[in-house]
Amino acid sequence: MNWFNFKTFTFQSTEKRIAFILIAVFLFPALAFSVFELSQLNENEEMIQEIYENQLDAILFSINQYSNDILDQWTKAFNDFSSSEKPKEFFQQFLEFNPSITQIIFFSLDSSRSKTNTLTYYIKEPDLIQEDTSSNNFLLLTPTKVETLQKLSQFIKNDYQKIEVLANKNDNLLPMTFALKTPYKNYEFCSFMVNPQYFVEDILAPKIQEVAREEFIITSYCEDPVQQLYSTDSIDLNEVISNRNLWLLPNHFIGIALKGNSINKIVKARTQQNLYILLFIDGFLILALWLVYKNMRREILLAQIKSEFV
Repeated sequence: MNWFNFKTFTFQSTEKRIAFILIAVFLFPALAFSVFELSQLNENEEMIQEIYENQLDAILFSINQYSNDILDQWTKAFNDFSSSEKPKEFFQQFLEFNPSITQIIFFSLDSSRSKTNTLTYYIKEPDLIQEDTSSNNFLLLTPTKVETLQKLSQFIKNDYQKIEVLANKNDNLLPMTFALKTPYKNYEFCSFMVNPQYFVEDILAPKIQEVAREEFIITSYCEDPVQQLYSTDSIDLNEVISNRNLWLLPNHFIGIALKGNSINKIVKARTQQNLYILLFIDGFLILALWLVYKNMRREILLAQIKSEFV
């Protein structure tokens, strides 16, 4: 091997060594980190989606809890009628103040436990109407419902007033039923006959608007038949991304969606953004290493040429 070939071999060897060091020290760790981050994108996407869904669940839960609090207020206020000197005036004021309650029905089970004896109050402007009915089956009593009523009676004896919503003859009204702490004219139970449409519009709507703000669209709807009762903005039910049963209104739901993009679109947008950032960093690093390698190669070549003139 002559001197020129030896110099060329040494230059090529040094060049390869420098390229290997640059790749091993800088490029390979960066690429390995990028591959790791890419593999984590799906996991991060699922995590972000879970965070959003938990936030939405918390909002829906707060609305349900609010409806429960309202009903507790109703029953606590209503229990005061026993100390009223004029209970009928109390009932009239109570109905006027709570327009979603269309009737107050006091009842007790008859001896057969298959029907009820009822005392009904409702307003027919401007008077309070009272109706006494024997052997009424407005609750469509079944053994299961009778058992539920017995449990309510047992609960009240232990100073716990639980409320149950039972199916009845009138599909447009829901009987929110509870046992009375003090029987009224020998009637042990009471049902607030609630209009779901009015309940959502008058009771839940202010709370729904409060939690929706400018970020969410919240809607209340029933499934059989499919009908929207209230919505903070126009929305198709297919756009609802999370929903929950309304605890006090059987067959009724509260649904929520994000204004603008859906959760999936937001998560995908963030994923794409992270991907673009990784690609930009890797591309910038490869370009920088190529420039460093090119300059070092030129310096080595110049040093070799100078050495040949020595």
